[in-house]
Amino acid sequence: MEHVGRPKAAITLDASKCNLCRLCINLCPTYVYEEVNNKMVIHNENCICCKACEVLCPQKAIKVIISDEGLYIKRYSGLSSSCEDPKR
Repeated sequence: MEHVGRPKAAITLDASKCNLCRLCINLCPTYVYEEVNNKMVIHNENCICCKACEVLCPQKAIKVIISDEGLYIKRYSGLSSSCEDPKR
């Protein structure tokens, strides 16, 4: 079977809790966070849904919501009939 697509993240940042410590910027392997003019900019499209930022934010200012909308599993056509689900 082949997984098609990837999970999508919707990241919210509570600006009233964020103290711009930059931990999320330094921690994120895919550069989701960027500080611009003393404000945090979030690039949701870069997120790989590891949730490390949410777990490690000392201010608990970050929330990552993961959606599997648009994902599906494609059945692998190379299976022999002996591997098929007997209930089908």
